[in-house]
Amino acid sequence: MSPVCRVISFVAPVLRWDQWTLDLSPFTHVPRYPSQAITALPLVSLTAIAVVLSLLGLAGFRRRDIG
Repeated sequence: MSPVCRVISFVAPVLRWDQWTLDLSPFTHVPRYPSQAITALPLVSLTAIAVVLSLLGLAGFRRRDIG
């Protein structure tokens, strides 16, 4: 868990930040398993976003000019 996600998930509810700040963390979009039913849409969406960002990172890594 990144430090930004930690701050958002632990501090934001205590300080009563707006909902859009809570929505910045991916953990707010995934259902909490034992107490909520698991739905595929958030998991598939977050996985697709992670794959796209990973491919963009790899493409940028290949284009770097070191030498």
